[in-house]
Amino acid sequence: MLQSILSDRKKRKTAVNGFQEIIWDCEYESIPGDIDDILKDLAHDMAFYIPGFSSNNPHESYFGDDKLDVELQNALLKLSQLMKN
Repeated sequence: MLQSILSDRKKRKTAVNGFQEIIWDCEYESIPGDIDDILKDLAHDMAFYIPGFSSNNPHESYFGDDKLDVELQNALLKLSQLMKN
């Protein structure tokens, strides 16, 4: 799901909302704590994502597509590293 959010900007906001609902509404006892933390942190950060947001905007908490790309790539990298261990 994260990969599809990263690759399809046209459907991104809908996919972000779907990801957040899954993470916030479900309790996964079988997910290790580190992975759960990464996913919950990402879902929280996504709350500040606004499609087409300009970096010139004075509200520093909010961000657009470029920063979301970075956040997603970082989360995927962290998850990949955890899976290797």
